[in-house]
Amino acid sequence: MSTPSKIPIPGRSYINKPTEEITTFKNTSKSFKGNKTRTSIQSRTITKIPIPGRSYINKPTEEITTFKNTSKSFKGNKTRTSIQSRTITNAINNSSSTRKNKNKAKAIRLDSLMVFPPNFEKAKDVFARQSDAKKEHLTFFSGTTELVLPNQDKEISTKDCLVLSALLHLQIIDNTEGYKVSDGKGGTVCLMIPRQDALLGLPNPNRALVDINLHGGKRLKRGGKRVVGLGCNDEYKPLYQTVGLTPGRSFLGLYDKWPVKNLHSKTRPTLEKMMNVVNTKIGKYIDEHLLVGYKKARDGITHGLETSGGFKDGKDLLQAAAIGLGAYLNSHTDDDAFLSVYICHCPEEWKDKVGYEMNCDPTGYFCFPDQGVAVACRPGDILIFNARMYNHCSSSPTVQYLDKQVFNCSLYIKTLVMAGNNNGE
Repeated sequence: MSTPSKIPIPGRSYINKPTEEITTFKNTSKSFKGNKTRTSIQSRTITKIPIPGRSYINKPTEEITTFKNTSKSFKGNKTRTSIQSRTITNAINNSSSTRKNKNKAKAIRLDSLMVFPPNFEKAKDVFARQSDAKKEHLTFFSGTTELVLPNQDKEISTKDCLVLSALLHLQIIDNTEGYKVSDGKGGTVCLMIPRQDALLGLPNPNRALVDINLHGGKRLKRGGKRVVGLGCNDEYKPLYQTVGLTPGRSFLGLYDKWPVKNLHSKTRPTLEKMMNVVNTKIGKYIDEHLLVGYKKARDGITHGLETSGGFKDGKDLLQAAAIGLGAYLNSHTDDDAFLSVYICHCPEEWKDKVGYEMNCDPTGYFCFPDQGVAVACRPGDILIFNARMYNHCSSSPTVQYLDKQVFNCSLYIKTLVMAGNNNGE
């Protein structure tokens, strides 16, 4: 045994040299490869040094400065340590840095998208045909080369309207890499999210869409302004249904519109999940200054709802949807308060454990006649567009989908909703 020596205890601070003499032990075995000298205190359990995460009956030897929040409105832990304060400050700084990095990545993402110009020659031709027929506001587009819409309802057909072909009278833009369409004046008509990004994590809403068609859909007869021709065949009935946050038509205020009486219990949650995923995706492709302004306006809404949901409980950008199956809408603008989204679904194209394939055929074309272009849309594609400024409509199905169910879904937020649908306030 060696002579006792003065060794400082780990974890203990000293102003002067250690005054406590501690007996040490030395292992002289040649086969021992560790520290050959250890103190008697190291051999015993250390009791005076606080170990993080361990509770003590006696107070730790080190005093830690604490800060106390005396505000009555503060509901959290009113006392925090200096270490916790530094942690909170670092978290705020890291959050700010993360936000800046995300905004920078978004700017790079948007700048990398291809930009297609309008085709004003096609637009002039469409306008001339509308003028000759004197049916500028009753123009429909076929998804085939035929100048008729298939399977029209005899009661509300498009026989007195102008039917053109997206393939013949508009320039088709068909690209899966993502792109923008310019209006030729510095504005953006629409933005197609890259298909790979659109399909990533997209849930399957097709069973819910079929259920709402069978048990919740309504056949709307709204004259020659919007829904004119409803496609019919023996397999399914036509549908034009709106759901979500809606202004009351016969009363002030807002309500959450869902035909829940005959629907399956999973239908609404499934559609709301699809809307939530789409809302998350479009946030990555909308200019940040537009998002910030819209969110401030949206978050300022305090109008109550007749039922739960909507702005009171949700944070989605767009909280209402129109679902069309075999519904033909004429070229029109909408009184939407923000950008809108178009996405289509087809139950026959969804593959279990795979989803929609990357290179399936377009179901139809989303048309912008004033710009002379039509955007090819496949199941699962997400198209962001300005419904308030540019005339638009979806075409009838393409040849490949004439005998399939194609659900055209639009996500939006109405100006009346943003205003609370209450002139009395």
